[in-house]
Amino acid sequence: MYNFDMRILLLSNSNGATLNIQRAIEKTSPDIIFHLGGNVNDIASVRTDIPVYITKGPHDLFVNAPKVAKILLDKTIAVYTYGKIFDTDKQLTKLTNFAKNEKAKLVFYAYGPSGYFERQGIVFVNPGKINKKENRYAIVDITKNKITVFHDSVAY
Repeated sequence: MYNFDMRILLLSNSNGATLNIQRAIEKTSPDIIFHLGGNVNDIASVRTDIPVYITKGPHDLFVNAPKVAKILLDKTIAVYTYGKIFDTDKQLTKLTNFAKNEKAKLVFYAYGPSGYFERQGIVFVNPGKINKKENRYAIVDITKNKITVFHDSVAY
């Protein structure tokens, strides 16, 4: 199904919790990081050599980043967004249609309930908030035969 192996760390809504970000990176050893909005500048204060991709959330007013973007992971298209522009707190129809039009197989989004599911052949992942209150993130492990998603938190 997939032609590569990769570990992806998904973050959103850090709201100043840079220590949580650092601990999540140390705990998971990702190959790539996505911060899906909600104080994306926090990721800049964390030292890492790992590639980081960001999207702009509603509180990221002065950040030069897209609200939605796509990336090619080997031969698999992934779409990533904060999600509010797609009303993901109410339903996922707009985001699903956008992903289908982009021929995406992976969708990473924030805003709305956290979790992981598959819909119309597309894998959707919302990591939850890595902030000090909720302290959640998601890991997406891609291997040649499958995709595994899990949510976790870091200890204070």
